[in-house]
Amino acid sequence: MLLRGLTVDLTRFAQLFGEANGLHPTDLNALAVILDGGPDMTPSRLADALHLSPSATTSVLDRLERSGHVRRDRSPDDRRKVQLHLEESARALGQAHFGMLQSALGEAWSAFSDEEREVVGRFLASTTQAVVRAREEHLR
Repeated sequence: MLLRGLTVDLTRFAQLFGEANGLHPTDLNALAVILDGGPDMTPSRLADALHLSPSATTSVLDRLERSGHVRRDRSPDDRRKVQLHLEESARALGQAHFGMLQSALGEAWSAFSDEEREVVGRFLASTTQAVVRAREEHLR
């Protein structure tokens, strides 16, 4: 029940950002995946991560590119490959909104010892893996 409450509250926090910036929830998820994906993020990797069709992924990227959040570039090593890059303005916008949350979480977590944070980290990693396994099994 606590984990569900946390999920609902985190989702609502992200929704507030999306609403304030005209972003669909899928666009928000795409931005997070692109941010975490680093320089090797491609449209196909994004589609896999979000379980979107190629055409739906193109629509998301078109919206994000029009809004100035994402840039699509050809790979300098293989011109057939497209790489996705988060624009610095998108990072700054996200930091302005989520930095407050990051500070609040850091303050809340400071009350825990290193050993306690390690246990919580293992719990969250294990829980995430279980969710991914269940989702993949459901999709089969």
